[in-house]
Amino acid sequence: MLRRSASVSVFLAVTLVFATALLMPAAATTQLRRDPVYVDTGYDPDDVPIDEGSCCQQDPDVESTTRKVATNRKGGRSLFITFRTFESLQGYWTVRVFLDTRGGPHTDAKMRLHDPGDGPTRCGVRFLAYGPRRQGVLTLPPFGSRATCRVPLRWVHPNKVIRWRLFSPAGVEGSEPGVDEYAPDDRGWYV
Repeated sequence: MLRRSASVSVFLAVTLVFATALLMPAAATTQLRRDPVYVDTGYDPDDVPIDEGSCCQQDPDVESTTRKVATNRKGGRSLFITFRTFESLQGYWTVRVFLDTRGGPHTDAKMRLHDPGDGPTRCGVRFLAYGPRRQGVLTLPPFGSRATCRVPLRWVHPNKVIRWRLFSPAGVEGSEPGVDEYAPDDRGWYV
């Protein structure tokens, strides 16, 4: 009886060692996938009237916005800007995101998320001190009320936690009547 319990104990110990060895690398790589470094969400009131004369809502009314910096699969960092609207994002729209990445009083980078209504949707970012606009990855579920732009963090050269704010011009780049949307409403910053 004593031999049987000793062999069961040895079997369990060996099984535990192998299971731990197999699970550790998986847990370590899972942490590199999209671990948030920091994430914050800001809210905005339902304050843009629905355009009854249009086929679809062209003036997004921001409900909330999230700024996230996360570690990507290769160990680098990415910046994610997401906004959610009170209505479905249908038709054409543009949302500009102003980014304070350096701790000064001014905008250091600008991001643009855009749906022309009849062509490809896209997003991009430009560090204002130098450099061209670089195309990011836009995630826009069909008939959804959410859009996310992801870019490598190094493109905006941060030296602090990034502040952000949103602006959506009325109509197509402000050429049609409507209501400009500012989030936050006081034209300050989300922190």
